[in-house]
Amino acid sequence: MLAFEPDPVARDELERNIAVSGLGDRITVHSYALTKKDGRRQITARDALGDSMSSLCRRPHRDRSTTVETVDVRRVLPQFEGARILKVDIEGGEYALLPRMRTWLKKHRPDLMLSLHTYQLQPVLGPLPRGVRFVARRASAMALRGRVAWLPRIYPHRKTATAAGWEPVSGRKLATLMATPGEFDLYLSA
Repeated sequence: MLAFEPDPVARDELERNIAVSGLGDRITVHSYALTKKDGRRQITARDALGDSMSSLCRRPHRDRSTTVETVDVRRVLPQFEGARILKVDIEGGEYALLPRMRTWLKKHRPDLMLSLHTYQLQPVLGPLPRGVRFVARRASAMALRGRVAWLPRIYPHRKTATAAGWEPVSGRKLATLMATPGEFDLYLSA
C-alpha cells in the first residue's frame, strides 16, 4: 500500500499509527504531494498543520504553511500497477491531479474514492455582493468540477456518501451534486 502525505505533522501521526498497528511492512508513506508537475509549493492548513485539511490550494499563511516537494503524478503511476482502489482527498487539488491521471484511469480503472471540494473558491467569491456571490459560487463550482466531468464515462457505478452510508447516485443526482458548491464524496467503480 502507498500513502502520500506532504503535511509533516499529519505524516508523523500517520507513521506512528502505522507503527502501532504493526503495518510498517505493508504501507509505504511518501512525504511529497502528487500534483501536475514536479517542484516545491506551499501547503497550508485551515487551522494548524496536521488538521487533515492541509492543501496546496490555500493561500500561504506564516503560521499554518510549510514548503513541500511536489511530484508529477505521471512519474509515480507505474507504482500503482495492480492497484484495486485509490483514495483521493487532497482538499481541492483533485481538479489538477485527476486530469493528469485520465489515460491511466481509463486503462486500469481501479475503484476510486474521491472527495470533491470547492472551499478554495471562498477567498475570491466571499467579497462579492450576496446575490452575485450565490450565482458565482454555483458557476465556479460547475466550472471547477467540469475538469473531472469525464469520470462518470469511465466509472458507470457511482455512490455518494450519506449519513446512512454509501448510496447509489443517478446521473441526474450526480449532475446536481457537481453543480452545488461544497464538499461531497464519491465512490466510483467500473
